[in-house]
Amino acid sequence: VFHLAIHQNIHSRSLNPVEKAVILNKLLNQFQISIEKIIHYYMPLLNLPPARKLFKNYLILNTLEEEIKLAVAKEEFSLELAWEISKFSHDKKRALFSLARDLKLGINKMREISRYLEEISLRDGTPLVSLLTSEDIQRVLAQERMNLPQKGERLRQILKEKRYPQLCKLEKTFSEGLKKLRLPPELKITYPPFFEGDKLTLEGQFNSSQALKNLAL
Repeated sequence: VFHLAIHQNIHSRSLNPVEKAVILNKLLNQFQISIEKIIHYYMPLLNLPPARKLFKNYLILNTLEEEIKLAVAKEEFSLELAWEISKFSHDKKRALFSLARDLKLGINKMREISRYLEEISLRDGTPLVSLLTSEDIQRVLAQERMNLPQKGERLRQILKEKRYPQLCKLEKTFSEGLKKLRLPPELKITYPPFFEGDKLTLEGQFNSSQALKNLAL
């Protein structure tokens, strides 16, 4: 009966990710279908690639808080973000969910921000949720003159400075030094990751031998 219901549903409408997660969970835990059969038969039936990692991620989605699942179902929160925050405890998860949803953070920026928060929390012994309620971060979130991407970027920068204060000072000094050089836009100087090493890289763009000669001069 459940198998027939799946067929009827997928032919009558598109299932959202949460509904697919519920189906996969029932197939595994209620109907005791083997993982291999679910992956190779039922996942394609649900328009999902037959991949074990994806199957596990959908099982994780099924365990998330109702608020998060509802946001995913309504396409207000991406699957990738839901999976990214799933590894955190309940309080951390809710705080990160609210942050990512309100600022409409992309997956890469969210990964970087959550990594900084976790590392700062471990280093300083400060709860992650308390870091998000600190005065400097709340000031950014309340800033009316900044749009959401600007808030997200400013938050990322604040947390990076908290996590790597010396590195950020070096980056600022390096950037100020580059401005004083007044290099043409075709030239670019980069430093090694974390300034480890004593060599810089000079890159140039040109479309002719004459352009190269001009750069050399």
